[in-house]
Amino acid sequence: MIRSSVSRFSRVTSRVKSLLTQLASRPFQNGSEAKTRPSRTRLAAFCAVVFLTTAGVRLLYWQDNSVDISRGKMWSGHLMLTFFYHDQAQKMLEDGMLFPSKAPEGGDTSILTHPPGYSMLIVALYKMFYAQDGNLMLSRANTALRIVQIVCDALSSVVVVLIAAEFFPIAMAFIAGLLTSLSPHFAYYSILLSPDTLAVLPILLAFYCLLRARRRPRLIEAIAAGVLVGLSCWLRPNALLLAPLLVIVILLFFERGKRLRSSLALVCAAWLTVAPVIIRNWVIFHRFIPLSATAGLLLVEGIGDYDKDRRFGMPANDTEAGPKDAEWHGRPDYADNLWKPDGLERDHARLTRGIAVIRSNPGWFLGVMLRRMWFMLRYNDLRPQQLDSLTVAPTLAEGPNFAHHLEVPDGATPVWSSPPAELAAQGAVVAGRAQVSTDENLTALEITTDGSHRGDLFFSEPIAVKPNTDYMLRLRVRMELGFVNVKIGTSDPRVVLALVSSSNAVRERKSKTLGQKSNDLSGVEQPMKILLVPFASGHNTSVRVSLYKSTDEPAIVKLGGAEMFDSGLTPYLWTRLPRAVIRAIQKNFFKTEVARALIVIGAVLLVCAGRSRALAALAIVPLYFLCCQSVLHTEYRYILAIHYFLFVIAAATIYVAGFEGARVLMGIYGLARRKRGADH
Repeated sequence: MIRSSVSRFSRVTSRVKSLLTQLASRPFQNGSEAKTRPSRTRLAAFCAVVFLTTAGVRLLYWQDNSVDISRGKMWSGHLMLTFFYHDQAQKMLEDGMLFPSKAPEGGDTSILTHPPGYSMLIVALYKMFYAQDGNLMLSRANTALRIVQIVCDALSSVVVVLIAAEFFPIAMAFIAGLLTSLSPHFAYYSILLSPDTLAVLPILLAFYCLLRARRRPRLIEAIAAGVLVGLSCWLRPNALLLAPLLVIVILLFFERGKRLRSSLALVCAAWLTVAPVIIRNWVIFHRFIPLSATAGLLLVEGIGDYDKDRRFGMPANDTEAGPKDAEWHGRPDYADNLWKPDGLERDHARLTRGIAVIRSNPGWFLGVMLRRMWFMLRYNDLRPQQLDSLTVAPTLAEGPNFAHHLEVPDGATPVWSSPPAELAAQGAVVAGRAQVSTDENLTALEITTDGSHRGDLFFSEPIAVKPNTDYMLRLRVRMELGFVNVKIGTSDPRVVLALVSSSNAVRERKSKTLGQKSNDLSGVEQPMKILLVPFASGHNTSVRVSLYKSTDEPAIVKLGGAEMFDSGLTPYLWTRLPRAVIRAIQKNFFKTEVARALIVIGAVLLVCAGRSRALAALAIVPLYFLCCQSVLHTEYRYILAIHYFLFVIAAATIYVAGFEGARVLMGIYGLARRKRGADH
């Protein structure tokens, strides 16, 4: 039995090796590469399909989130970062691209928290979108910025195809490109106003330049690769030490005698590319600061992330870091801002404290690094996660989102309305979670919760809606304590059509209270505010409005009645079919367990097929980020480059499975035909 099992495994291994070597576009033979090359026409066609697929998926994600983008509340944690980049861009317009007209006062080092590349891109778009009267068309500039990011992300998928085609069959390269095209994580981050996906494209291009140069090594390819790595650092500092590690690609594939010169050219070009930023930092702050000065903050926050018992007294996030600085230094003024005053000195002190913890607890910190590496290799799953360290990305929605103007036209007639008394009489309170009461005049409905439970607090009665129609809910609300979310759902509790925080409510224009102007309400009960909740009905014929609480904090909210308006037929209904296909793939392939299995099996297959050098080359960038980024506090968006390379390895599994499945089906079909012929 053992001998037969070994024989069977040997036959399978032989078949896999034959598949991945004999059918390869550039198979390795006796340590060298064959001259066979894939058809340029086929390669160009595959690249075009991947580019269009990638761009299409990102545009659908943009449409899904267009309401949040327009309201300026998309991913609130990233919104502050977007404000920073725009603020830096405005300063560049006033003071120059790199060198401000005067040094920051009071040791303000906020300019050092992020490299200048993304703000410089914003400046370029600013200059394109000024109105004739000089007013900045910010919304148009942001739209152009998202288009640039979508195009660059589509090009990244194309480069993945080109990288994979250097080693493997063109069909496998196409699969790798499609995986990057359909990834919910890449699509999700590509429409954020941040440089995270933009920084990946130069890294992929640098890797591809080195692969192309291995056939006929020239110094120009190594220099180009170094420049590209440097350009990535202008956007995000994470790749600062990547160039020396990319030398391994040169050692793997370049001929002897050309390795040293190419390696030096690569590293020197990378550092010369970031030299202007280093010079700027030296001129302004008189210190050697390569790109940014946040290492101390990221180190202590990384320790605080995993120190659940608070043994080391480190902050776990930016909110805690300021008060910690004030405590450590005895300076209350440090609590208000992380980077002024004395930003460099404070970050150096953080770095010193973090290193002291590591020295005294090396085993514990090594465990933290391994856990953080495991975190970086997660995809979509249901395990609990911290809000600032999410690895979950939303899959594409089943249908198009609300796509009309976010306003209720004057004089519009509501299709449904309910004053507070009717809301209380016809609605339903979730027992044990909230209490409901109305005031004496029945002008407000008060909902109170003690914070002991999360979830839905109160439901309206079912509201009839037309399928495939956009609606706008207008709700008068006043938060007395905490905040809640307003949710539009259906009879199925798993379906959420819209979820908007009560903090987005705004005061009605020209509102007055007791004869006073709305901006002078001291000592007067605050008026109700207006909360607009847009949603698309989809296939549903009825919806329910509910108040939803996502935190353990107590809350008191007053409602002054609700109205719902018909905004018209939902646009882009034709996207439902491609959405269904993309959504099904995302839900089944981009789960943590499935994706990891595809990567591990793909790595084993490549080793069995004699492609260890190709596997080693593809693992360089992931290993770099896993090792370097695991030392510091990290977010998933920092390490996106890892997965572009891992998806090439995962594509090997899908390619082999598909090829073997097709071979089995062809065998079954041939057997059926022979049997049919014998019967006749």
